[in-house]
Amino acid sequence: MIFYINSETITRREHDVDHRIDIVQVINNINENIKYGNSELFLAIFHYQESRIYFDGSGFHKQRGELEFLFWYLNFVLHEGIKGIGYESEDTFKLISVIRSTQIKCGFWYLMCRHIGFDESRYATAVLYENLSDPFSYYTNADVTKMIKNKEELSEYKILFNDVYKNIKVQDISYDLFGK
Repeated sequence: MIFYINSETITRREHDVDHRIDIVQVINNINENIKYGNSELFLAIFHYQESRIYFDGSGFHKQRGELEFLFWYLNFVLHEGIKGIGYESEDTFKLISVIRSTQIKCGFWYLMCRHIGFDESRYATAVLYENLSDPFSYYTNADVTKMIKNKEELSEYKILFNDVYKNIKVQDISYDLFGK
């Protein structure tokens, strides 16, 4: 999942990514093999399956269901799945950091997808992460989780530009924002 999220949110993914992940197959495998989970994960599975069944004229409902499931699965891994690894290892801390940052990226991709569509939100996420080291550093995982739970429809976000947070409208996120 981490590879999928990070490889799909680069601007040159069609040229630079040699191996693509079939995320539908990954989600189906998780769904078939999951024995334990929390209520959020099972609800995410339900929403994912529902998004695959019902017709949505916009065409983005299926992909939003995938992103929502990915977000909640990473949340489950952070809070439940890593318990047995042991936190004294530096590698474990690095793994947790990668999962958290990827979950935030996925969460904002999902939130933007609800506002500007799947491909546009993938592009906007890619542009931000290509040009800024940590564009969503203003937000914690708890903030993003709350936004998703509350089904917030934000049209702008606080983005970190050169040590200054600026409110940026979602539809304005492009290379033009960076003078390119």
